[in-house]
Amino acid sequence: MVIFWLKQQENRADRAALRHASESFRTMPGILNVEVGHSLPVRRAGIEQAFDLSVVFTFANRAALERFSKDPQHAAAVRTVLKPLVKRFVVFDSVAN
Repeated sequence: MVIFWLKQQENRADRAALRHASESFRTMPGILNVEVGHSLPVRRAGIEQAFDLSVVFTFANRAALERFSKDPQHAAAVRTVLKPLVKRFVVFDSVAN
């Protein structure tokens, strides 16, 4: 899972560009699923809602995750979309048992 904070939070075009770039990875070998979402406004203590977009990637295995991080398509998206538009991001890697 990756959580993103945009440089221009209200910019719909930036949000759409990041969404499109993330969804474009669906066709890459080893990626089983890509889900793009956003913060759900709720009124509960302790719930983080300050982010702009979330992306959940499901990889076939650890090797697929490692290939993804080195893939030229991923590198191009980082260079052309992530760096220009994103202020901050946090990556959470986890495995389901």
